[in-house]
Amino acid sequence: MSLCIRFILVVSCFTIFSLNAYGKQFSGKDEALRELRALNRLKAGGAIHDSIYAGKVLKWFEAQSAQGFFYTRKELEEELQLYKEVLSKGNMQNEGDLINYYYFLFSNAVMAGRYGECFYYLEKAEAEIRKKNVGKPVNSILYRAEVYIQYKNYEQVKLLYAQNRDYFLQFPHLIDKNEIDFNLGINLAHGIIHFARTFGQVADSANINEVVRLSNQLCTVLKKKSAQKCHIFLQFNLMTCKYSLKENASI
Repeated sequence: MSLCIRFILVVSCFTIFSLNAYGKQFSGKDEALRELRALNRLKAGGAIHDSIYAGKVLKWFEAQSAQGFFYTRKELEEELQLYKEVLSKGNMQNEGDLINYYYFLFSNAVMAGRYGECFYYLEKAEAEIRKKNVGKPVNSILYRAEVYIQYKNYEQVKLLYAQNRDYFLQFPHLIDKNEIDFNLGINLAHGIIHFARTFGQVADSANINEVVRLSNQLCTVLKKKSAQKCHIFLQFNLMTCKYSLKENASI
């Protein structure tokens, strides 16, 4: 798989990466690692609070991933050991938890093209989600679909959709009633294009029509909740779904 395709896959893990979130671009992987090690030293020395440290590591990961850097499994696990220990305390609010840690490692494996490792870390993240009893691991489902598509394993993508179809179709209603996290709805609206592309590839008219309708409904309710947040991305994804529908019609 090309580096460009792997980069697109990693970007979708966090919906939108912003290089400005960390305030700088790194000149290379070595500089990025020096920044992380500096944060680790500050935390180890008690200079910054857990929540501030976790937030900064999250922004660091987004920034360096957006530049296409990746590491060996051992290297990144060692560099993120302190981060893992901080998240393991379970006292974070908006700064993340162990789910974030495993998604970091998943994203790194994607960039490196190590797909057995991808699924290993997805399973770790899903185990953490189950511990929280917060419903199905939507992001992991979408990430799995993306990896399957890279392998052109469309049957597995179709199976994923069938297994989660009823849950996905509830999202517009759940978002409208504030019964599910808004950002989870954004992620589904972003990730639904993978199912649209798959159904376009296999000429599945019924399912692709359903996915386009769902994408429309998600865009409508999400814009109602926040007219500006991710508006351009939602419109792009809706157009992509409709393009898949058009392509399917021409097969």
